[in-house]
Amino acid sequence: MLVTLAKFEIKNLIRDKMTLMMLLWPLALGAIGKYLISSGVLEGQAVSVTAMILSLITGFAYGAMSGFSLLDDRDDQVFASIQISPVSLAL
Repeated sequence: MLVTLAKFEIKNLIRDKMTLMMLLWPLALGAIGKYLISSGVLEGQAVSVTAMILSLITGFAYGAMSGFSLLDDRDDQVFASIQISPVSLAL
């Protein structure tokens, strides 16, 4: 059942262009940060601040994506259909 739910979630993530963008956005930020740090554009304390800000933004983006996915599932009443299914959710 978990595999089926995972397939459903992956299909929903890829189907919607906004969630696909939110999946790729932290990777793009990481690439920009790596370029800025390795090329020597940033020096001294700016390197630490940039790494910290990029880490916070990345976590926020994935958290927002998870929250929007949960809201989408609630709107589609996925949780109600899981609750009434005869399959146990215990692992």
